[in-house]
Amino acid sequence: MRVAINGAGQIGRNVIRAAMNKHLDPMRFDGEAVDPNGDHMGYADDVERMNVDIVAINDLCGAEQLAPLLRYSTNLGHAPYRVQADGDGLRIGHQQVTLTSERDARQLPWGDLGIDVVVEATGAFKTSDTLSAHLDAGAKYMLLTRPHGDADDSKIYTAVLGVNAFNVPAAGFSLYSNASCTTNCSAPLIKILNDAYGVSGGILRTVHAYTNDQKLVDSVHDDARRGYAAGENIVPTTTGARKAIGQVLPDLDADITGMAWRVPVATGSAVDMVLTLKDDPSTDELRETLRAGMKGLDGIVQYTAEPVVSSWIVGNPASSVVDEGYTQRLGKNQVQVVAWYDNEWGYANRVVDIIATQLSGVGIEPLLRQEMSRYPAGSRPYLGVAGVSAGSGAGDRRGA
Repeated sequence: MRVAINGAGQIGRNVIRAAMNKHLDPMRFDGEAVDPNGDHMGYADDVERMNVDIVAINDLCGAEQLAPLLRYSTNLGHAPYRVQADGDGLRIGHQQVTLTSERDARQLPWGDLGIDVVVEATGAFKTSDTLSAHLDAGAKYMLLTRPHGDADDSKIYTAVLGVNAFNVPAAGFSLYSNASCTTNCSAPLIKILNDAYGVSGGILRTVHAYTNDQKLVDSVHDDARRGYAAGENIVPTTTGARKAIGQVLPDLDADITGMAWRVPVATGSAVDMVLTLKDDPSTDELRETLRAGMKGLDGIVQYTAEPVVSSWIVGNPASSVVDEGYTQRLGKNQVQVVAWYDNEWGYANRVVDIIATQLSGVGIEPLLRQEMSRYPAGSRPYLGVAGVSAGSGAGDRRGA
């Protein structure tokens, strides 16, 4: 799949890194294998290759400005491949990337470049009317990296891997949304519990890292709370996950409310859900149901008994890591489920996976085979069911 990125902000750059990492052999990945210049350490020849190639980026900044941001990330460290400006474009690893700076999406050269999927990561396009500009420019599909602006917009299909993302494109749809990072963390777990016990209601609270929608110093904001310094305050605000859960689980007969606590960390978040079930499982039954429900979702949903804190989760490519210690029965028909997620890196990996599985029509099986072959039993460099943790596979911060 030939992919273009519209908007090389934090999420757009993470999607680029996630797509590149799918081509690398993580069993060769360690701090000694990557030098401070970010030289790549080789493409995998023994791992099934993901069919996602970043061939174009549209952003208002130039190649010389963008290259350093792609080479090094504060949260993930050095990229395990070379990034350099190459004329008016970029060279990322072995991939030559066209760089444009076009404000009018309808004027973008997607048709000339043979673009299959545009990843819309500017945050400026939210409705089918505005998002369709990428189709008018020649792209086959558009994938939005946020919940779309109108829950009743029937032209946009909201897809979450592990919930309602299937092996072929949804019939009649060219516009897609991958919902939010919080939806990707919580919805697969709600689905598992709804299938097993029935969910009749609940509340979702996300303890969420700050984002660029907030302010570095006290300033004016449409949401007055978000106007206060993000690095110095715990900020209560809304979450789009509440509406998006209803979009990806339309048969869920439950009213799930939600809110967010934005906290002073750069990335690494957690969801704390209290759910009312139609059945009444014990704590042990609840935990076993979640573990069993994760089968077939290797690398997407995980489970750990480790004493996790937010920094542990940074660089983890999973959508959701269930925390056994805070997953428990609270009372009759009421349970608590806590799960961790890297709100940037985990989400970026799902964007790439949606392209590689659903939009390509290849299906999820090659993705799961790749996850198993990339990380043989006992070698997984992130938190797995056994709680193994030995690095992120995303980059290396020790050489910084």
